[in-house]
Amino acid sequence: MREEHISSACERGMMSTRGEFRSSFFYRNRRARVSTDLAGRILRRSAIDFGDRPILDAMRRAGA
Repeated sequence: MREEHISSACERGMMSTRGEFRSSFFYRNRRARVSTDLAGRILRRSAIDFGDRPILDAMRRAGA
């Protein structure tokens, strides 16, 4: 992260996901995502490798 190879975004849930937080981490063409409740318990997690397709900057922004 210090060398700016990894970026991240954090989002707060609204409506049906109220009380949840989602953190997304981006490295090259990969994204890892973790959703937690207010106590920090993991609710969902995922990792995606987009292959040869680069991740668009718009996807790296919170709410995208």
